[in-house]
Amino acid sequence: MSRFRLDLNSFFTIINIMKKARTIIIRNPKLRKIRNNLRKILILENVARGEKISAREREISLDKDGKLRSLTTGELREASRLFRESSKYSTSLRDSICFCELCLSTDKDMSYIPRFRRWFCVDCSKELEEDQRLLLEEQANFKI
Repeated sequence: MSRFRLDLNSFFTIINIMKKARTIIIRNPKLRKIRNNLRKILILENVARGEKISAREREISLDKDGKLRSLTTGELREASRLFRESSKYSTSLRDSICFCELCLSTDKDMSYIPRFRRWFCVDCSKELEEDQRLLLEEQANFKI
């Protein structure tokens, strides 16, 4: 077994501390392939962990017939813990550089926009900037 432990939450947290807009462009095709594969691995690992948590939640809250059952205090605590953990994984993935928030692309160069605290592909970030510029122009014209 490998001594390396993939800590997704730490990875995603480090990425999202950024305060300035950044665009990460990789031109080398081999490096792009590595980047895309790493993103896929991170997404798949996040989904697998989420599925494991969901399975445990179902195991706790459903009886053998698949109907909801009353939970003991200990089971309620565990269900609450599992819910928080599941939310943490989904939030960390949503905030990560692994995919564009708008088009859900996983294989494009990304731009971080601090105002939204999210990563967007370069195309979507340009559209957002243009929409923001138009909105500011409309607001300026409205005030006159």
